[in-house]
Amino acid sequence: MSDKTMQATQDAKVAYDRCLGEQLQASISSEADSRAVADGILRACEDRLAPIRTALVAEKVPDGIIDRYMRQQRSRAAQAVLREVMGAQAMRQATRDAAKQP
Repeated sequence: MSDKTMQATQDAKVAYDRCLGEQLQASISSEADSRAVADGILRACEDRLAPIRTALVAEKVPDGIIDRYMRQQRSRAAQAVLREVMGAQAMRQATRDAAKQP
């Protein structure tokens, strides 16, 4: 792969991660189901992955490899976001439980 393509994919990945972080901060206090919150965050940032596919297609990377790479990026992001949302909700619940104790 060319340096230009690698830089384009890296830039898009950074933008995707930044979007996930921003959406996570905005949604972290939600009382909704953690899976629904995580899904909303991932959907809000999905368009940030498009430049990666575009750069890889332009480099003539086989579709199977592109699809696998994109799935891997989504899966890793989903795991990380869900872990953060569940952790925040657990912390909130523990704080509430501790406040109820005499």
